[in-house]
Amino acid sequence: MQPLEIAYLTLAALLTGALLPLLFQARATLRSVQQLLNMTAPKLGNTLAEVSSATHDFHGVTVELSKTIQGIRGTLANASSIGNAVGPALVAAVHAFRAIRAEDARPKRTESADADRQPGGTPAN
Repeated sequence: MQPLEIAYLTLAALLTGALLPLLFQARATLRSVQQLLNMTAPKLGNTLAEVSSATHDFHGVTVELSKTIQGIRGTLANASSIGNAVGPALVAAVHAFRAIRAEDARPKRTESADADRQPGGTPAN
């Protein structure tokens, strides 16, 4: 054998010695992954069915919520139109009420006070 062939053979032996533990570890890891998948596959199927059911229920709730919101919008639109109609009437009623109270709060003139005044409007002494 020539020295170059011995070098190639030695290199091949070293690489094989280094790669064999890696290959055994990879095989053990893949076996563990396969066992894990075999155990979780039925559970995953059940979980996906439950998630699908929950999604369907959530969709139903959102559809109902959307309808409720549309109803509330209609009610608010009606309420705002009623408010637009009743609001000015309420403001006018408040102004009238204040005007009546202002008249009631003014001092009333009596005939005796008018008798004390002279024809020019000045009080008599």
